[in-house]
Amino acid sequence: MNYIITNHSKQRRPHHPIKEDKYLINWLEAFDKKYDFKSLKIGGAYKIYIGYNTAIIKRKQKNSIILITFRGFKTPIEKFDFDSLKIRETENRDAILKPIYRINYNQKTIKCGKILKNTKTKDKYRLCLKKNLDVKFIMPNFEENIYFNTFDEIEQFITKNVDDERYYLNQFERKYKY
Repeated sequence: MNYIITNHSKQRRPHHPIKEDKYLINWLEAFDKKYDFKSLKIGGAYKIYIGYNTAIIKRKQKNSIILITFRGFKTPIEKFDFDSLKIRETENRDAILKPIYRINYNQKTIKCGKILKNTKTKDKYRLCLKKNLDVKFIMPNFEENIYFNTFDEIEQFITKNVDDERYYLNQFERKYKY
């Protein structure tokens, strides 16, 4: 198996220790022995995590795996408990169509969600809104992820601004706390 490490996976924030390339490759090899990368589908991206410790890998071809992100995992490989890891398939970044914005009470533009296209079926759309919108506004049938068959159905929640070509969340009645 060919292991590829991206520059993004090597980047560290001040509170994360720097990992050497050899450590990252050894971690991937140990993970591969436990879970067998051959079982992952080609082109699929996977999030591997325990709490805030996260790694994202993508199987590019039959014999190559790309490490996209690697955060946390302070335990040495020899003592690492691979059984406690959680793995889930993630959305492909190509699926993101457009961000959604709203204008707050200070007249500032704030990102509040995104529109995704299902890359598997190519005819389903998903509107992903931030959780706190349900707290601030009265939105009928609110869910964090709302699925639509066509892009036109999303227009009950968003409108496209002609001037800046951005999608904005429709105005909903604000909830007031007493």
